[in-house]
Amino acid sequence: MVQGYDSGLVILKALEQSGGDARPDRLIPILEKLKIESPRGTFEFDEQHEGVYPMYVVEIRMVGGKATPVVIENMGRIKTPNMGCTLLK
Repeated sequence: MVQGYDSGLVILKALEQSGGDARPDRLIPILEKLKIESPRGTFEFDEQHEGVYPMYVVEIRMVGGKATPVVIENMGRIKTPNMGCTLLK
């Protein structure tokens, strides 16, 4: 699945940038700035350290005799609102 690919790519890119150093104090600043190109679009982490992708509304239509997802609307990059978590910097 795409989520596993994205997770692996994020880990790989972060470790490449850290020179293989997997300590959290080294990886977190890298991950905060990291962007990757995924089959689903550009992936990055927001200020709450949650993954953000482009969001789409799709409809399954028969195209050429095959059920095919057709984009109805591009919702953009939707982030989870910060509800006042005190653990954030």
